Amino acid sequence: MKKRDTIIVILLGIVTIAVILMGFRYRQSKQEELVNKSNYVEINQSESFEARQKKKEEEKRAKFLAAFDKKRESKTIADFLQYVKYAKGDTNVAFYGEIPDKAQWAIDNMSQLATERAFTEMQTNFVSTLESETIGERVDELVETKPDVVFFHTPMPVQGIVSWDEYGEPIEKDNITEVLSAYDEMKKALPEALIVLVTPAPREVDPEAESEISWHQVEIDTLVSESTNYAIPVFNIHNQVMEHLKTNALEIASLYNEDGSFKPETEELLKNMFAQNLKTLEVDTTTAYVLDGKPAEVDIVIEVYEEESSEEIVEEVEEESDNLDLEEETEVDEWIDETVEEETYVPPVQTPTPPVSEPSEPSEPSQPAPPAPPTESSSSEETSEEETSSSMPPATPSTSESDAEEELPLPPLEPPAYE
Repeated sequence: MKKRDTIIVILLGIVTIAVILMGFRYRQSKQEELVNKSNYVEINQSESFEARQKKKEEEKRAKFLAAFDKKRESKTIADFLQYVKYAKGDTNVAFYGEIPDKAQWAIDNMSQLATERAFTEMQTNFVSTLESETIGERVDELVETKPDVVFFHTPMPVQGIVSWDEYGEPIEKDNITEVLSAYDEMKKALPEALIVLVTPAPREVDPEAESEISWHQVEIDTLVSESTNYAIPVFNIHNQVMEHLKTNALEIASLYNEDGSFKPETEELLKNMFAQNLKTLEVDTTTAYVLDGKPAEVDIVIEVYEEESSEEIVEEVEEESDNLDLEEETEVDEWIDETVEEETYVPPVQTPTPPVSEPSEPSEPSQPAPPAPPTESSSSEETSEEETSSSMPPATPSTSESDAEEELPLPPLEPPAYE
């Protein structure tokens, strides 16, 4: 009996161990199955979330593009860059003109805007003309960057007398025309770019330099007015800084160091003003990129005088000299004619005698005396007197004599004799 009981106990132990192992394996398989199911659910949820996000983004993009196109006349530069981002997938900005290369305040502004608007692929380029002779000298380099927005930093506008030469003659200059010409050249090469004029900060004129005069505000207003006429967007930094100085009772000199560079607080002021204009100042964007269509054309009518060759100048000088010679000859001829008329023609002085008509039968009309030839005054006077005396009709007879001679026929009148 003991041996049999021992075998039974062993068999029961084996069965128990087998059941335990089977239960463990079953549990393990169930756990693996549950893990696989949870992973699958997570994957599906993440995929559906991305799809929902993409769908939302597409709807947002479509709404923004439609709303922007409905009112392009009053949009901010930040909105326009967002419009370009949704339409093209990237953005490209360029700073051109009177601005230092890679100006830190400009880089900081663009970086901040890119972060706020999620412009992950935004590019920023600089083309400075501070070392150039003219404002339009490097337009070709700007065109190569293919920007969507150009911030055109203009020089201080000049329109009038700026200095005097060694002989005391005034030297006049008008670079407002140069600015508009450069803008026109940019716009023709980049028809879809939004070009924004940025006026310079106020600058004092050295009171000790007698050859300089103050021109700032009048010409700034002229430049802004001309730009408005052509629907050119403008960041009028000059007037904004002047307003800041007036509000805080400051002078223009407080903006600069002794060497003429901006003070740190001035650079911070310009940076904040520029950033505020980017996000709040509404401008006309109809002349820039359009998703489904073409931008409005900008027709700038300015007189640009091309440099003339020496041959053309010589020909013009010769033509002018010939014209002057002809004019002088004509004037001399006219003067001679007038002199001759005054010397040769002297009208005779005569006392007109009224004709006396006779109450008689009509007779042959007397022939009028020929006019006196334009000879010397003395001979003309004598001739006129003789002609007057010979052409005079006989005196009218009295009443008694006429009654006595009524029955007698009157002899025919003979024409007056001429000597």
